[in-house]
Amino acid sequence: MNTTNKICCDDNITIFAKGRIYIINKEPYETIGDVYKRGWYIINNIKSDNSDNSENYTKLYSLSIINNNKNKGMTYDDAIL
Repeated sequence: MNTTNKICCDDNITIFAKGRIYIINKEPYETIGDVYKRGWYIINNIKSDNSDNSENYTKLYSLSIINNNKNKGMTYDDAIL
């Protein structure tokens, strides 16, 4: 059994929306609720046109983590945003 590429359980969530399947990886410090919030943030903000979504997804992934942390009281310097 190959356990190096585990695709179930606590490592990620799967959301079906807009005719697509999104797999959102869980960060080590997050709860499943945090991951769902991040996942829906990404889905609701991802570009729907046919442009290259890899850069957009990477930015949204980072912003989703930042937004979750802000909601928990963490502050960020505006220069990194």
